[in-house]
Amino acid sequence: IFIYLFAFFIKIPFLFFTTIFYDETAYSYTIANIVKNHSWLHLYNSSDLFFFPPLFNYIASIFVIIGMDRLYAVRLVSILLSSGIPPILFLIMKKQYSNKVALITAFLWLFLPYAFLFGILGMVESSMIFFLILSIYFLFTKQENKKHIFLSALFFAASIWIKETPIGLIPLFFIFVFLKKRKNFVLFFFTFFIFVFPLILQTFLPHNYDIFFEIDNNLVVWKMFIPDAIITNYAIISGINAAKTPGFYYTLRFFIIFILFSSFLRLKKKDLQGNEQLLFSLFAFIIYFIFFSFFPKKFPYYLLILYIFALPFIALFLEKKGKLTVVYFIFLISMTIVTMNENIKFPKYKIMEQVFQIVESQKKNAKIGATLPRDIEYFAQKEKRKVRIINNEWLKCKNNPEQCLKNNDYFFTDDYFFNMLFCKQWPMNNVNCDWNKKNKMLTNMILIKKWNQWSLFKIKKESLNEKTN
Repeated sequence: IFIYLFAFFIKIPFLFFTTIFYDETAYSYTIANIVKNHSWLHLYNSSDLFFFPPLFNYIASIFVIIGMDRLYAVRLVSILLSSGIPPILFLIMKKQYSNKVALITAFLWLFLPYAFLFGILGMVESSMIFFLILSIYFLFTKQENKKHIFLSALFFAASIWIKETPIGLIPLFFIFVFLKKRKNFVLFFFTFFIFVFPLILQTFLPHNYDIFFEIDNNLVVWKMFIPDAIITNYAIISGINAAKTPGFYYTLRFFIIFILFSSFLRLKKKDLQGNEQLLFSLFAFIIYFIFFSFFPKKFPYYLLILYIFALPFIALFLEKKGKLTVVYFIFLISMTIVTMNENIKFPKYKIMEQVFQIVESQKKNAKIGATLPRDIEYFAQKEKRKVRIINNEWLKCKNNPEQCLKNNDYFFTDDYFFNMLFCKQWPMNNVNCDWNKKNKMLTNMILIKKWNQWSLFKIKKESLNEKTN
């Protein structure tokens, strides 16, 4: 309880002050639609990418119903559930190791910069990991009984109802349950299958999105094995982007990777013999290391699930390292402070404010399009600005960007997803992307202002109408 309360109370102040990330406004938009349209059971006909799987949205909707702002609702769910991860890690490790190892494991997660940040943001990673490790806790309880097997299967299914990433562990769960708890295998299998079946059924019905969308769509290219991206992103979630000089950056990167590799290299056969939890973590780590080496989308926070399975090995390595352990925790806490400070200072809301001021001074009730409209839409509603935000996301516009632009007076976009309008697949390159089409499009747009990776354009509607007609 103390660990939970400690985690909760150091996160809750950031509920109102952390900069807004696009995905959390997208989830909050979905939740607002669920509450407004009473679409709780529209499981199979939603055209919203952020609706499916829907459990995170369902939970956050409860707070919107009682009157909470939709953005703060998704953040509160993340804080409530992510604060439960350190105490569960403590309980899992305490079963076989000392309190010291258990505490090291819990606080390695709590003070990992990206685990801390994404345990506040209204995104699904932390909530998914909470249910996943809760399932693992009940799977490896010493007192084997049907209740624990049932709860393990239930929470494993719940993690997939949050996000589809744990699907990769289905064979591992089944193998461990069959080998170690064979008499309860049927109970685990049918409990899991019953709860996850509604999600699987979606795949066999007409649908826009299903739990396999991220890995089975025409937007991504599965041709490259890039393990170096795993190493880089692992260092990023540990906070090295806070380093401002190349020398400091590469020194910290070496230090982080040294700790990780040393943690696995110290393993001996006797450490794994009879240790089901450690074996499970090792196999899970290998599964996700291979998967994310191939997976084309290289967002660093995707690796939080990889890190959670590296934690037991890092904690066991640091247990007897004394000064190195202190240094590593000082590093993590320092990087967490810097990371949160940067995400408080990041002036995204100021950029939106300037966009509104510019547009409103030129044309009242102007229509603003955006490749990623959910965050600017949230700001416009919250600040009651006299503009109209067009709801077409980049996915809906990528096959016909001219038509999407034609419907707007202004266009607000980040560089990355503006480029994606002209690309057939991920990753972006000269083969997948039509840069000539992009350059022609820019001739119909007047750049009004540029902020780092963000741009505000005014659309030359007459010129665009002539070309599209």
